[in-house]
Amino acid sequence: MKTLFDPVTLEILWSSLIAVTEEMGITLKRTAYSEMVREANDFSCAIFESNGNLVAQSDYIGSPGHLGSVRYSVKEILKVYPPETLKEGDVVITNDPYPIAGHLPDIAVCTPVFYERRILAYVLNITHHTDIGGKVA
Repeated sequence: MKTLFDPVTLEILWSSLIAVTEEMGITLKRTAYSEMVREANDFSCAIFESNGNLVAQSDYIGSPGHLGSVRYSVKEILKVYPPETLKEGDVVITNDPYPIAGHLPDIAVCTPVFYERRILAYVLNITHHTDIGGKVA
């Protein structure tokens, strides 16, 4: 059975989801060690539903450069780490440039959100780092 929302309820729910992504971005920016995050706002934060579909992504703070790559990132992560293999407390971190972020310095962090032992949603951020290790900068 489908639940239909009246326009007012829908706007309240939508605004709440966007506000959560903006709070994620504010917290990330305030706690980051990377200058690219703190100074250049080169990051994105998003919420996904349990099947990996994008629900909300902050556009107030962060990088518009990730708008295209964030959309499919959780679905790509779930191909390698299916939902049934994830447990509370798991975090998936990757900088694979092909399915996720576009180049090696972009690091994606994805966390499943559980409710009553079921995955309710996923939260994700992608941040750009100028140095992620290796022999040369």
